[in-house]
Amino acid sequence: ELDDTDLEFDLSHLDYQSISGMECWENYLYVMFSGEQNNYITKFDYEGNYISSIPYSRDNSFLTIDSGIAYSYDYVTTLSRFELSTKTFLSDEQAPTSEGEGIRIHNNYLFFVDWKKQAIGYIPLYELK
Repeated sequence: ELDDTDLEFDLSHLDYQSISGMECWENYLYVMFSGEQNNYITKFDYEGNYISSIPYSRDNSFLTIDSGIAYSYDYVTTLSRFELSTKTFLSDEQAPTSEGEGIRIHNNYLFFVDWKKQAIGYIPLYELK
């Protein structure tokens, strides 16, 4: 909808129905794609060049990354934790709200949006480990 865009990533080679989250971590952009047959997290450099994709077997939304672990909501009641280097899921955690709209990790806190309460909250990250 913008009249002018500085850079547009070429996603034409990817098979997806929706983009369900993105995060910048360690000089890369990670994007969570959801599809009819497959879900995955794709890594790009900041110039829009495709680096790699990691299969992600869940249909999650929102994305934040800390210390190589990708956190996302699984139907807004469960917080999934996925280790990027080993490509494996860690134990799930109870989501801090059942009405989640977004998450972000900063300074060892998980910040979250509760759309129903129209509030932003946070919990210490160590409570999830």
